[in-house]
Amino acid sequence: MLNLTNHILSAPETIDYVEQRVSNLEFYLYEGRISPSYFQIFRQSRLKRCKYEAEFWIIGSSHVVIIETENGKLTEIVSADQGRLPSSNRIYHLSGLQNGQFCYPPYQISLELRGFDCLALFESEFRQLVDCKSEFRLQQMFPRTRLDGTGSGQHFPPSTIIDIFRADDAVLNFRTLHTYTEEMSIAITNTQVRLPE
Repeated sequence: MLNLTNHILSAPETIDYVEQRVSNLEFYLYEGRISPSYFQIFRQSRLKRCKYEAEFWIIGSSHVVIIETENGKLTEIVSADQGRLPSSNRIYHLSGLQNGQFCYPPYQISLELRGFDCLALFESEFRQLVDCKSEFRLQQMFPRTRLDGTGSGQHFPPSTIIDIFRADDAVLNFRTLHTYTEEMSIAITNTQVRLPE
């Protein structure tokens, strides 16, 4: 059983959320810890193991994960807030999220973007992805909005999900799902960190 703390920092009715554009998504990997002052954190959780600690933040249709081991800290960020993050200690930056993999041992991530032509296929794929077994899930559904910030009840609500599949002393394995409902797209990351024996 995972020992995680789960903090809801804002109730869904009070969140000041404007849906982000999938075309603005960027992936970052930093050495060290990024200050929470760069983000509006809607939910967060912390995981402690003998060999590492991990923090998970949902920051809208985006996420931050900070992994701390005895050898250092890494921060993974998928965000659509262009130009706000520092350039110091940046290991890797991918502008315009696209399918691919990146490895920085012991860390590796695969990135995938799925786009759909019709709402029914988009919603069906999302439900299939959500219908999986994980040890722990951190999830935030956001109010239905349009990209211009006005309300809309016509589409599936945007959401971010972080699923932890394995969190023992040898491996941390988690997946994130981010929906971009007006663009009918799902951004998926799969991260694995292998700790030395």
